[in-house]
Amino acid sequence: PDYVGTYANLRGASSKGFELELSTAPRRGWSGSASLTLLKAVVSELGAGYQGDAQVGDELLRRPRKSGSLSARWTGSSGASAIVTARHIGKRPDLDFRAFPSARVTLPSATIADLAASLPVVRGGRTPVALTLNVDNVFDKKYQEVFNFAAPGRRVLVGGRVEALLR
Repeated sequence: PDYVGTYANLRGASSKGFELELSTAPRRGWSGSASLTLLKAVVSELGAGYQGDAQVGDELLRRPRKSGSLSARWTGSSGASAIVTARHIGKRPDLDFRAFPSARVTLPSATIADLAASLPVVRGGRTPVALTLNVDNVFDKKYQEVFNFAAPGRRVLVGGRVEALLR
């Protein structure tokens, strides 16, 4: 009850970087894509009331300098499909809020693989139906997107999809 805190955010930030995306479909039914992001996101100005530890030029929290993804997709003539994706998140700064003042820490890089598939069970007509499978974090990679908070482990979702075609 005696604590009277204040809050002042960063006044300015700048981001400079490069993004590259590539898609290909080398054979009928097969396609792939890749992306790469190189980023430098930094504090460019502090507000007059700012009392934190950030300094002009410090990297912004949770913004990796390098990130990217690769994916490959197969679609069969029956309408069945599968896609596998690997996402890479590079090292990035964060804060350890367990102590005050919060110390800067570096989150390690992580690569996470995901898988999705779809199998039609009713084709044609007005309501096509498909069974679906999604596996997020296939290899159950232990990583953190926010310091001291574990990201979800492997998640398996089995479901279905019904498309109502309006004519």
